[in-house]
Amino acid sequence: MDGSNAARMARARRTRLAELKANGTVQPYEKEYFHKDGSRVPVLIGGALFQEGGNEGVAFVLDLSEQKRTEAEIRALKDQLYKENLALRDEVDRALCSRKSSAPRSR
Repeated sequence: MDGSNAARMARARRTRLAELKANGTVQPYEKEYFHKDGSRVPVLIGGALFQEGGNEGVAFVLDLSEQKRTEAEIRALKDQLYKENLALRDEVDRALCSRKSSAPRSR
């Protein structure tokens, strides 16, 4: 992690803490953690204090790995469908042009 990334993450932590102190909640946000095997784990994090100004609360961290995999698969399928649609459209255009050029001309 480079210095600018570390500084950005420190600012984000301070912002979240200020949000928690001011509002009693931290709106859910996405972040990546690193698994001990080195892989990245996308998560959704949020939290709230039990009482305003208190120092006890609840937080959650949801693993978004499956959702992100599914979204990537959907994007890949959409891209494939788009390419196949373009190829089919080209094929239809060629067939129509071929038909027009081979059609008998009226006099």
